Amino acid sequence: MACIRPPVHGLLYVDDLTIVCKSVNINFAARQIQLTLNRLFDWSHQSEFRFSPTMIVCVHFCRKRNCFVNIDLFLGDRQLQFVEEVRYLGLLFDRKLNWRSHLRQIKISCTRALNLLRVLSHPSVGTDHTTLLRLYRALILSKLTYGCHAYARFSALHTLDSVHHAGIRLSTGAYRTSTVTSLCVDAAEPPLEIHRMYYVLSYLAKISSLAGHPAHNLVVYPVQRGLYERRGHATRPLGIRASELLENLNADPPTVCPVRLSPSSVDTCPPTD
Repeated sequence: MACIRPPVHGLLYVDDLTIVCKSVNINFAARQIQLTLNRLFDWSHQSEFRFSPTMIVCVHFCRKRNCFVNIDLFLGDRQLQFVEEVRYLGLLFDRKLNWRSHLRQIKISCTRALNLLRVLSHPSVGTDHTTLLRLYRALILSKLTYGCHAYARFSALHTLDSVHHAGIRLSTGAYRTSTVTSLCVDAAEPPLEIHRMYYVLSYLAKISSLAGHPAHNLVVYPVQRGLYERRGHATRPLGIRASELLENLNADPPTVCPVRLSPSSVDTCPPTD
């Protein structure tokens, strides 16, 4: 949109609009976002489009300690609220970007779904193991792996392993004393770590084919790798994690044909009344 100008960037998905500004100076970022909000508010009046101020929240992402927000943002005459975390496209972003809140919500949701498997796996119901595994992959594993390439190297990931093992154990009817390796082999289901590696490489292959994607250069050609190598405990970006994973697997980067929009796919039909 013409209302959103650098250094502010906009992300639009259906009817959800997110504006982002990155800066080492919070006052500069706040000023740029406020100017963008003013232009969006003026555009909404001209186009007769209405934003819902009660649905708009702000998050200050910063990993520094003792970093407090002391700024005010307004949409029109209404002050916007600052929150500690916000959900976007199914992922829960907290202001520290440590993903602990998101992983906690995933575990709670999957634990509830495990109750369904416990009922269906009872001998009196008679559900076969193939059906139980399909239910597990559809209801639980899909949640455990959704967006996992965004947080594939965080230490809190081990909290989800117990859910994965419990789901396989209920689906296959294995004993509690069965080892994790035998569970995965019996169900033909790899560990969550293998799932995360697969999704990281799949995302790398997808981004490699989209030269116009905003994250293309950051993922395919990661920079400052030496900086993160010296900081052993620092969380590495997705591009560096993908390149390190390829090196550990002794594999070459994926060669994918670029995706281009065909002229025939453009809608050339005249507008209708």
